[in-house]
Amino acid sequence: MHRTWKGRPREGERGMTLTEIMIVVVIIGILAALSYPTISGALAANQSRAAMNEVAFFLSEARARATGRNLAVEVYVTFSPGAAGGLLELRESSDRSCTNVNVADPTSGPTAPVQPFDLLKYDSVGLDHGAVNSTPCGANLDLCFKPDGSVFDRSNGLPIPGPVDLYLRRYEGGSAAGVDRIVRLGFNGIPRIYR
Repeated sequence: MHRTWKGRPREGERGMTLTEIMIVVVIIGILAALSYPTISGALAANQSRAAMNEVAFFLSEARARATGRNLAVEVYVTFSPGAAGGLLELRESSDRSCTNVNVADPTSGPTAPVQPFDLLKYDSVGLDHGAVNSTPCGANLDLCFKPDGSVFDRSNGLPIPGPVDLYLRRYEGGSAAGVDRIVRLGFNGIPRIYR
């Protein structure tokens, strides 16, 4: 014969008391509070790494467009020193030269920006500054990828004299945190990631 459960505990069995449940909830809360700084730091580091990878991909895309379409591709970089943000803009030229864009007005030229990339989507990462051949850039940087993949300084039309370094910095509470991440663009126009 099969016996059904009638809702009463069997002899010797007992449930959990409210005190035991509260102790378990408190222990879970303490563990969550202790792990929060570690988890938030890892999330911020991942965000910094993702921004760095996207900047490198953006530069690779510019080079690929130049070589694939046999046209010059201009890249205009706006730095955001000391704060989150920064902007990269890509423009396709109407020919193979880097000289047909008005450098004084980066919004003018043969085409409007094809593909802007704003680092503000990463709320704690900024494109802090740049350097060409270890010489710091100003607030902006004008680059041009030629159809052969080489990189030129758009402001003077000459090949870059050395590697171009773009420094990404993570910010917490308005101040720099962690190490700078560097995207280096070599003579051949291929971006490399450091740190």
